[in-house]
Amino acid sequence: METPKNKAEKEQVLDFIKLCFQHWYYFVISGAVCLALGILYLKVKTPVYAVTAKVALRHDDSFAGSAGIGRQNSGMLSMLGIASGSESIEDETLILKSEGNIKDVVKTLELNKAYTLSEFLGLSKQKLYDQSPIILSVAPIMSDTISTDIMLDLNIHKDKTKVKVKEGKKTIGKYEITSYPATLKTIWGDFTLEKSPYYDGYKTPFRLKIFYSNYDVMTQIYQKDLDIGYQKKTSDLINLSMNNANVVMAKKILTTIIDTYNKNWDEDKEYGYSRTIDFINKRLSSSELELAEADRQIQEFKDKYNLTDIEADVKFYFAMSGEVQATLLETETQLNLADAIREFIQNESNKYSLIPFNLNSSSDASVAGIIEKYNDALLKRNELYKTNTQSAFAQSMDTQLEAQRKNMIQSLDNAKEGLQTALATIKKKDNEINKKIGVIPSVERDYIRLKRNQELQQSVYIFLLGKREETAVRYAALMPKLKMIDKPYIINDPVEPKKKMVALAVLMGTLVISLVLIFGMPYWKTLRKNED
Repeated sequence: METPKNKAEKEQVLDFIKLCFQHWYYFVISGAVCLALGILYLKVKTPVYAVTAKVALRHDDSFAGSAGIGRQNSGMLSMLGIASGSESIEDETLILKSEGNIKDVVKTLELNKAYTLSEFLGLSKQKLYDQSPIILSVAPIMSDTISTDIMLDLNIHKDKTKVKVKEGKKTIGKYEITSYPATLKTIWGDFTLEKSPYYDGYKTPFRLKIFYSNYDVMTQIYQKDLDIGYQKKTSDLINLSMNNANVVMAKKILTTIIDTYNKNWDEDKEYGYSRTIDFINKRLSSSELELAEADRQIQEFKDKYNLTDIEADVKFYFAMSGEVQATLLETETQLNLADAIREFIQNESNKYSLIPFNLNSSSDASVAGIIEKYNDALLKRNELYKTNTQSAFAQSMDTQLEAQRKNMIQSLDNAKEGLQTALATIKKKDNEINKKIGVIPSVERDYIRLKRNQELQQSVYIFLLGKREETAVRYAALMPKLKMIDKPYIINDPVEPKKKMVALAVLMGTLVISLVLIFGMPYWKTLRKNED
């Protein structure tokens, strides 16, 4: 059995429904108006699409700090207390979206200038990007120093163009142009307007708005529009996407971001290659002189004592001491290279330079192992400073790098002490063998000493020649850091406007307007009657 309260509520609902049916024409009129506005919005609103791309991070060996070297020298690194590093896809993603990388893109594509064609009393605005009929040119330095946003409003007619230059909402200049190119003198500097190849394709009159700002402002804007991330930390795939009404511009931006990253990587690669080759060439010149001197001394020695086949005379003793001499040559070579590295590191002009070595043979594993971690940390530090980020983290890396530099010098000293100790032991053993061959005439003993020096110089010279060729081959084989997997493409469904949302807005608008009219009109009539 229904209570009086339930009956009252039911009657109120029925009365509301009857009231709505009595004023059905309000719903029809409101619906027609909202539907017209919705259709007009869909017509004038420029659709925004999502453009996306996908790249893969390559893990090629570099000239310093490569993964391959790290694996081959892990034993020496452990002995020195230095752990090897690895690339992080999270770090590379942050570099891709860094202010430095995006600012380079803004400069390359001149994204601090935006061209908009205004139509239908300003209701329709079309972004033109690289197909604008008029091109704005300014001095490059202005784009770095200007501290405000400038808007140029052009009303273009067949025989003349009226221009308003605004700073925010304030008009700072009005101009009339009768021919192109035209230069506008402003308090900020000269703005030059000239026709583009697309000018004749536009029917006059038309209105064009040109927005101009500095690089830093536009860099921050495009950073917010970009979505750069990775699928998972264990993957090498990076996704790039952005929403834009001009899909051609969005594709070019994503492509240029990738190209700019690879360009910076190529510059780092070229820098490491040139420093390594320069160092090797200098050492080769020095080693070539030392080898020539050793050859000259042997030739003079043979000429002095009229020797022809002394090698056959001492063949037995070379065989007897061959193993000791091989070890001696290897140890002396490592000690010489360790001295060269220490001298390079202690030079203050090389404080933030990569150590130009890429050693991985068994004879120089100790030297190569020492430099790997230092170059790893230095590469990460240099990449941070490319982004123009003067953060506490970057400063902390400098402090850590300095500590690591001092630690590496100490490690090199320790390694040298070990090599010197080993060298002393080998020489002692060599002396014992020499005592056993004391019957050899003094001439032959002197010849052995000269021959040993010659072989040492030959060993160093051949080693450096091989490293120069190896470095050149490795440089030529290195690929761009980012490999394009999916070139920038458009997602079919527009991000905005959403037809379902527009339809919902039309429905809600119809209901709200109709209810306002149903309940507001009697109240308004009552007010009018009271006023009369």
